[in-house]
Amino acid sequence: MKIKIPKCKVLIIRTWSETVQLNGLKRFLGEGFQVHMQNNTLLHDIFGIEVEDAPVLLSSKEKKMLWSPNSAACKARTKLLNRTRLNNQAEKTAHFSIDECESD
Repeated sequence: MKIKIPKCKVLIIRTWSETVQLNGLKRFLGEGFQVHMQNNTLLHDIFGIEVEDAPVLLSSKEKKMLWSPNSAACKARTKLLNRTRLNNQAEKTAHFSIDECESD
């Protein structure tokens, strides 16, 4: 059984005893179950939950540098897209030329 807990990784229940413990805890805590599972380190230890790291947030200047048309990342992305377009176009052209030769 898998349970997704916000701000934590997925809680995976593998054994019957863990299932019984979890169901008892859910009945006891009721609606506060999610909050306790997020913040209570004792419950993290009991069920073996690892807390996810906070996502790295970029400043507005870093975002502008990363997504500007002149950035290295944007140039690499453009180069890759152009290469993909050329390959797709070459495949289509080759496909049509083979079909035309076979029909003659």
